[in-house]
Amino acid sequence: MSGQAKIVGRVAQEREDLSRLPRARDFHQSVERLQWLRQNGVAARLALAVQDDAFVAAALLEETNGRWFLWKGPSGDAAQSGVLTALLSAIADLSPVTLVLQPEWVDMAALTRAGYTSGECFATLLVRADGSDADLLSRMKPAARRRVARAVRAGLRFVEDRSAIDRFYPVYASAMHAAASPDFATFAEHASLVALPRVRLFLALRGTEVAAGSICFENQDALEARYVATDAACRHLGPLNFVHFKSLRVADDTGLRFLDLSGLATGESDDKLASINRFKEAFGGVRYDYPVFHRDCVATR
Repeated sequence: MSGQAKIVGRVAQEREDLSRLPRARDFHQSVERLQWLRQNGVAARLALAVQDDAFVAAALLEETNGRWFLWKGPSGDAAQSGVLTALLSAIADLSPVTLVLQPEWVDMAALTRAGYTSGECFATLLVRADGSDADLLSRMKPAARRRVARAVRAGLRFVEDRSAIDRFYPVYASAMHAAASPDFATFAEHASLVALPRVRLFLALRGTEVAAGSICFENQDALEARYVATDAACRHLGPLNFVHFKSLRVADDTGLRFLDLSGLATGESDDKLASINRFKEAFGGVRYDYPVFHRDCVATR
């Protein structure tokens, strides 16, 4: 690093020009997501690694139920020495913290010095989006192919329409309440989310009614299905299988490599979680692990 300034960590300021942030395709580390979190009353901090007044990396953390989380980050140059240490220094006063890291960012020495210990990986499923419709179907298990075919025979239509959030949300809310899901977003959160440029709303319509839908993020090289729901009355038609199948086509047309089905239950799981895993695995994807690290108190120095 001869001739170059040391990489230092700091917190992004409220009105700072962050247009030069690295790797803008990392939606979870983006300024637009930071602004969305704050707009919806969620405490958030954007940590920056800076060298010679240039942004080398960024890490966006949000507070949920008293714990700070970094999701699928940071963004920037993981190979450059000292970058992770700088980012961790900018969040040293936060506690407790969970980091869900991109694998290339694991630096055990830096994490240990900052007081982090490893936990169970966050697993997700990446489904290849390349190829023809026949290629996509050939990678699926027979059950998933049958459900896609059933949806087509039933005349379901696939649309992308962010203005239809008011029609999708009741389906989503009903499904979340029925599942007693702790992961529940408000209508205001959904409405402001789909207004962001890299967020898509895909729907399967039965006539004019929403049979299923998926709110997806364009993140890195994947289209990430984050909020999904099916109308219970249409479940027998396989509408969410149909939405995911069509989402794969959108991902490929957008230049993305995968559809990310947003998480797999690992370790011991109940019947409901096992059923969700089977549904996702039927699309023929490959498991991808994000290493997870926790710090439950501020490290002493």
